[in-house]
Amino acid sequence: MSVAGLSLFVLAAIFIIGTVWPVSIGVAAFASVFLVGILAAGIPTETLIGLFPADLFILLVGITYLFAVAQQNGTMAFITETTVRLVRGRAAVIPWIFHFIAILFSALGAGPAAATVVLAPLALGIARQARISLLLMGIMVIHGSHAGSMSPIGPIGAFVNSAAANAGIPVPSGTVLMNSLLFNVALALAAYLLFGGIGLLRRGRDEVVAVDTGSATAREDKAGQEQIATAVQPTPADSVSEEKPALAGAAVTVLAPPAEDGRARATPRRIATLAGIGLLVVLGIGFGLNIGFSAFAIGLVLTLMSPKDDTKAIAAMPWSTILMLGGIITYIGLVGEVGGIGLISDALLGTGSPLLAILLIALVGAITSLMSATGAVIGVLIPMLGAVLGAHPAVPAAGAVSALAISSSVVDSSPLSMQGAVLIANVEEQQRTAFFRRLLAWGASMVVIGTVVPVFIFVLVPMWFG
Repeated sequence: MSVAGLSLFVLAAIFIIGTVWPVSIGVAAFASVFLVGILAAGIPTETLIGLFPADLFILLVGITYLFAVAQQNGTMAFITETTVRLVRGRAAVIPWIFHFIAILFSALGAGPAAATVVLAPLALGIARQARISLLLMGIMVIHGSHAGSMSPIGPIGAFVNSAAANAGIPVPSGTVLMNSLLFNVALALAAYLLFGGIGLLRRGRDEVVAVDTGSATAREDKAGQEQIATAVQPTPADSVSEEKPALAGAAVTVLAPPAEDGRARATPRRIATLAGIGLLVVLGIGFGLNIGFSAFAIGLVLTLMSPKDDTKAIAAMPWSTILMLGGIITYIGLVGEVGGIGLISDALLGTGSPLLAILLIALVGAITSLMSATGAVIGVLIPMLGAVLGAHPAVPAAGAVSALAISSSVVDSSPLSMQGAVLIANVEEQQRTAFFRRLLAWGASMVVIGTVVPVFIFVLVPMWFG
């Protein structure tokens, strides 16, 4: 077997190992760089080190550190809680509130996984108490997180832009972000109409009312991670007081007042954190400064306001994801170095149809991402996409990258993925089996819908009218 063929065989083995066993894909990738790059191909160590994406590493670590600080000081919870309080009893609006909060968190740099982990417990808790479909709420959160995930300052968006640039694909980052945003919002709308949204609209605003329960009735998490207490209270008509208006038998969502630790208040640290996030956007997009280093600087200033939280913030960072992306990009660079990407590219070009080749790449991305990390899958497939686009310049590059990014990410709503598993973990035991099956059906449908529709809209239609 040639070294090129061996590199592809090992690449497949990396994903199989990471899927079947609880082994880090990043560790497997770096180990494979040693096996294939040094032992099999004899490539100098300096060349292999040069394949490591140092710029992306700085960006990912800086952004995730800043948002870990924001999570530790309660800013993320403050944003969520304040926004939910603005609902003022409109049950139909609650799923959309969490959808757009997920978009915001993900787009500002938290990334889809972190946004889901932060929002899922609160979102599903409120959905349960306000009689909103748990499936609907979970889907709204996940697709919201992916709607904002292609932001150039987000970890996945930055990764896609970096991989596209390395593959020689000219793609404006704003185009991929907008395409992903519109597609995921459309999916959220479809889920809203399919899974109870119409019923919520019919219920009206007075079936879910915010009330001041007093600290005695607030359910607070001992670890300080939940900031809103909710309860369903079947209220007899004659027991409804003027202070707590409700309909007889209505679901009353009880939003707790500020906890004693001040989590619901706009403390100086939270205001400073919000200002810091805004400053990061201005520095990165407005002035073109390095976002990763800027995030480190802002994060340090915020940490100095409470140095004891620094260790917690660093421990809360998604190091396994950072390791995975670094390892996969390095190994993919090696695969290209020894000719492995060329073998697959030749096979795809042999189909004779660029549209079919792009559709196959997107389908592989969707199927693989069902049980593997989205970032790793995109990192593997974008170089192959680059070869197809290089041979067929008439194909819209931004549309093709958008189709691959969407197909590889929307399937994360499957319970087999990390984000889907987070939803499962926040569902009560007696409901878990039914929820798993319904979420699996939705995730499986995304393999088809998330592949065919984006290719049609973002690739085929522009080719027709171009």
